[in-house]
Amino acid sequence: MSKSIPGCGEQLQRLKDRGFVLIVVTNQPDVARGTTPRATVEGINDLIAREIPAIDRFIVCFHDNNDCLRLQETPARNAADRCRRIRH
Repeated sequence: MSKSIPGCGEQLQRLKDRGFVLIVVTNQPDVARGTTPRATVEGINDLIAREIPAIDRFIVCFHDNNDCLRLQETPARNAADRCRRIRH
């Protein structure tokens, strides 16, 4: 059983209806460390995608924290960095 924030799916759908592309960017270093199976992360993302169908795409980095070059210079990485600054 999962819990989502009440109204979250509806609000995200409103953004999508206004032309926004909704992308989830997530870092999952525990997969590289061997403490969380990749299938577990993918299963969680699948569950979220079913509960919030407005989401267009998931971008997942399975590397350990300092081993990932793939997302370091991409718009997704820049967006993730901005989000971290906003939350802290």
